[in-house]
Amino acid sequence: METKMVSETEHLRFEWSGGAYISVFNKHHDIEIDVINVWNYELDKPVIEKSFDGFRNRITEWLAEPVDTSDIR
Repeated sequence: METKMVSETEHLRFEWSGGAYISVFNKHHDIEIDVINVWNYELDKPVIEKSFDGFRNRITEWLAEPVDTSDIR
Protein backbone atom coordinates (compact mmCIF):
# COMPACT_ATOMS: atom_id res chain seq x y z
CA MET A 1 0.00 0.00 0.00
CA GLU A 2 1.36 3.40 -0.99
CA THR A 3 1.45 6.12 1.65
CA LYS A 4 0.66 9.63 0.46
CA MET A 5 1.64 12.62 2.56
CA VAL A 6 -0.50 15.74 2.20
CA SER A 7 0.05 19.23 3.55
CA GLU A 8 -1.83 22.45 2.87
CA THR A 9 -1.31 26.18 3.13
CA GLU A 10 -4.01 28.79 2.71
CA HIS A 11 -3.94 28.44 -1.09
CA LEU A 12 -1.82 25.38 -1.94
CA ARG A 13 -1.91 21.63 -1.40
CA PHE A 14 1.22 19.46 -1.53
CA GLU A 15 1.23 15.68 -2.05
CA TRP A 16 4.13 13.21 -1.93
CA SER A 17 4.21 9.43 -2.12
CA GLY A 18 7.97 9.06 -1.62
CA GLY A 19 8.94 9.42 -5.28
CA ALA A 20 10.94 11.96 -7.26
CA TYR A 21 8.52 14.87 -6.96
CA ILE A 22 6.26 16.62 -4.49
CA SER A 23 3.16 17.67 -6.44
CA VAL A 24 1.83 21.20 -5.93
CA PHE A 25 -1.86 21.96 -6.47
CA ASN A 26 -4.15 24.92 -6.04
CA LYS A 27 -5.88 23.94 -2.80
CA HIS A 28 -9.33 23.88 -4.43
CA HIS A 29 -8.46 22.09 -7.70
CA ASP A 30 -6.97 18.75 -8.72
CA ILE A 31 -4.77 20.12 -11.51
CA GLU A 32 -1.06 19.98 -10.68
CA ILE A 33 0.44 23.47 -11.04
CA ASP A 34 4.06 22.74 -10.13
CA VAL A 35 6.39 20.06 -8.81
CA ILE A 36 9.27 20.09 -6.35
CA ASN A 37 12.10 17.75 -7.33
CA VAL A 38 13.28 15.82 -4.26
CA TRP A 39 15.24 13.03 -5.98
CA ASN A 40 18.98 12.30 -6.07
CA TYR A 41 19.32 10.45 -9.38
CA GLU A 42 22.92 9.36 -8.67
CA LEU A 43 21.92 7.64 -5.43
CA ASP A 44 18.42 6.70 -6.68
CA LYS A 45 16.70 7.95 -3.54
CA PRO A 46 15.04 11.09 -2.17
CA VAL A 47 17.22 13.94 -0.95
CA ILE A 48 14.78 14.48 1.90
CA GLU A 49 13.93 12.23 4.81
CA LYS A 50 10.98 9.91 4.03
CA SER A 51 8.91 11.34 6.86
CA PHE A 52 6.29 14.01 7.30
CA ASP A 53 8.95 16.25 8.87
CA GLY A 54 11.23 15.86 5.84
CA PHE A 55 8.28 16.50 3.52
CA ARG A 56 7.10 19.56 5.43
CA ASN A 57 10.62 21.00 5.79
CA ARG A 58 11.16 20.84 2.02
CA ILE A 59 7.83 22.57 1.41
CA THR A 60 8.81 25.33 3.85
CA GLU A 61 12.15 25.77 2.06
CA TRP A 62 10.42 25.83 -1.34
CA LEU A 63 7.92 28.47 -0.21
CA ALA A 64 10.81 30.65 1.03
CA GLU A 65 12.74 30.47 -2.28
CA PRO A 66 12.72 33.67 -4.31
CA VAL A 67 10.53 33.66 -7.39
CA ASP A 68 11.79 35.11 -10.67
CA THR A 69 8.99 37.34 -11.89
CA SER A 70 10.95 39.05 -14.66
CA ASP A 71 9.01 37.26 -17.42
CA ILE A 72 5.54 37.70 -15.90
CA ARG A 73 3.44 40.29 -17.70
